[in-house]
Amino acid sequence: MEKAICFSYTRGSRKKLPFSRNSVHRIAYLPINHLKCEYGSVHFQPTIIFDMKIINTITFAAILVFLGGVAQATTLKVDISDSVADVASGYAGFIFSNNAVPGSRNYNAGDIGYAGGSIDTGGGIMVTLTSSGSAYRLVDRGGDNFLRDFGSIDGALNKAQDVVLSGLAFVSGTFTASLDDLGNQYGVIDVQLSVDSGTSFTNVHDDVIYGGTGNGYTVNFTSNGVDDVIIRYTAGGNVFGTTTGTTENIARNRLVAFNGFNLTANPVSEPSTTAFLGLGGLALFLRRRRHK
Repeated sequence: MEKAICFSYTRGSRKKLPFSRNSVHRIAYLPINHLKCEYGSVHFQPTIIFDMKIINTITFAAILVFLGGVAQATTLKVDISDSVADVASGYAGFIFSNNAVPGSRNYNAGDIGYAGGSIDTGGGIMVTLTSSGSAYRLVDRGGDNFLRDFGSIDGALNKAQDVVLSGLAFVSGTFTASLDDLGNQYGVIDVQLSVDSGTSFTNVHDDVIYGGTGNGYTVNFTSNGVDDVIIRYTAGGNVFGTTTGTTENIARNRLVAFNGFNLTANPVSEPSTTAFLGLGGLALFLRRRRHK
């Protein structure tokens, strides 16, 4: 085939290409409207159609890279209750004895309440309820309604109470807590977050209201696959932001209504994994071009 000298205005380059005036050219990367060719004194614009094999290869590579960074959301839903019979349908139970230290519970992928895949490092997600300063206790507030009427008590104002999530893989997650109390135990808490096992905390929410119905909070985080994620809440709301108006003699600031939580998370792809998928797609594309 004749090699015409072709000039792409968009690319700003002039090169010899195997284009002739009377043939159709299969191409996937040159701009059609800005390609001009000449053969001797004859100027022409070649007839071009897109090479779908090349385009499909590029598309496939793009899909691989996309899938490398997106995964199905996984959920862990936990209902704090004093009875297995009272745990809400579809939820894992965190069963406790009234006025007792709750301790830890472990949840594995595939268990009730832990659906959509795995977001742990292989040994399940350990949930621990603990407190700094004095014993964390769960108290039955007298109701058996879903995610309602269970409180955590620290015994004093301004003592931090922690929800510790151990065993999480490298994930991007959202933790949503329910703070309902049909006994109308109202109060406020400050909420903080640690993603390094408690070495440091960031302030998330100031003076979140608990009690009544429909109250709660949401915390977004990214775990590192090694350290514990800790959601800390402090009765009275005196840790940061507004730190006045809550005193020890107000009973509401000693008993925090905490009923359960929803954890939703997606695995975060390692940069090396995404890069590998992208290079694999590029290799397929170059191989198709070479064989053409």
